[in-house]
Amino acid sequence: MAEDINKTEHPKPKKVKLPLLIIAIIFILAAIVAILLLSQNKQVDMTDDTLITSFNYELSSKADFYTYGSNIYYATNGGMQLVNAKGDNQWTDSYTMISPVLIGDKNIAAVAEDKGNAVRLYNEGGLLYNVSFNEQILTFAINSMGYLGTINKNGSDYSLSIYDNTGAVVFGASFPAEDGIPTCMDISDDGKMFSVGFINTGSINIESNILFYYINSSDVQSVENSDGMFASVVSEDCIPVMLRFTADNRCIAVTDDRALFIDPTADEANRTIEIPLGNRLRAVCINEDCTLTMAMGEQILNAENQLAENTVVWYNSNGSKINEYLPEKEITGLFPGSNNITVIAMDRNFEAFTTKGESIWTYTAIQDTSKVLPFNGNSEMLVVTPMRAMLAKVGKGNSLIEIESVTTDNKTEETTAQTQTKADTETTSEIQSETQSENQTETTSEASTETTTEQTTGSEQAE
Repeated sequence: MAEDINKTEHPKPKKVKLPLLIIAIIFILAAIVAILLLSQNKQVDMTDDTLITSFNYELSSKADFYTYGSNIYYATNGGMQLVNAKGDNQWTDSYTMISPVLIGDKNIAAVAEDKGNAVRLYNEGGLLYNVSFNEQILTFAINSMGYLGTINKNGSDYSLSIYDNTGAVVFGASFPAEDGIPTCMDISDDGKMFSVGFINTGSINIESNILFYYINSSDVQSVENSDGMFASVVSEDCIPVMLRFTADNRCIAVTDDRALFIDPTADEANRTIEIPLGNRLRAVCINEDCTLTMAMGEQILNAENQLAENTVVWYNSNGSKINEYLPEKEITGLFPGSNNITVIAMDRNFEAFTTKGESIWTYTAIQDTSKVLPFNGNSEMLVVTPMRAMLAKVGKGNSLIEIESVTTDNKTEETTAQTQTKADTETTSEIQSETQSENQTETTSEASTETTTEQTTGSEQAE
């Protein structure tokens, strides 16, 4: 019986075979995932497939660019152009300037002669108006309604003017030199108020004094001061370098060692949130969504809140810190983008970063590049060099690499070491010449003011 039991055959388990259709589906899904992974974070050469258009100009033209939406404002010392997303010219306005300074606010752009006495204001349709003065313009500001504000040197004192969108004067004031040196200004989005930042050198310690004024006569009559001033914020041992109103008429102020978030209509006790920095500022900009981006420079001796050099921090318009990022390379600039994008410049390497900490794209240049601006959302960018600007597709998640030769309009242009050396030499010579001239003609206080203003223009007004 035992032998019969041992010989009993048990049925073998049947092999389960997947239908061929299911196997095919699995392979197809795996292939799709692989393609998606490869399409992200890939390196892309700047070729005809990525280059949309380019602008070539002489180094002496002082070309500069401002972008908003799908429009590009293109200024040189000979005129202003508006270019669309395809690179087509929409209009041209001619003028003659030696060294134009370009700023923008949403769909409005303005250009003024550096150390000159004229400003021209534009929207998408062309020239809105132009103003000229007998006195030198120290700094100027605009808002998205087409308002213009200028601060002029009037002998040893200063004068300020505000113009509405028709070019009519709606406010004027004079400031004696003993009240301080004005360094920056801004106009609220609704055109109801403006702010001015001063360096006060009359006391033992340097003071930053930020004043707020009403523009409309009805609002001016509602306050005690006949000139319309209704609020001020004083900070010691710092220099104001940037002012920016937000959509809700709050104001972001940046000095050389702190950030101030101001509600000018609040009572004095609740008016200001002050964020002291433990570092000098290496670069600063304010994005379209009014997030403040700051790159930290050298640490301030014995200061609290010190961060590692090159740390980038973001604050929202209410003064809350929302992100922090430490890149591996030294930061050389910050450029504001649409919505919540900031482009971090690290010499010839550029990275578009969101305030939430997401890297959108990177770009590597082979030549000195003055700015890289996000364009048309986050899928394109405008690269500006001393003698050429390029509008290119970059794509989310990609790393765009500039190559030695770029083809456009059926012509191939080579970027050689000889050409770049010549451009670098000319740029260096001009900078040295301008620096020597400024050192010979300006006082120490005014030179400090101008350096601060130029830093603001280079990092922020690319707005």
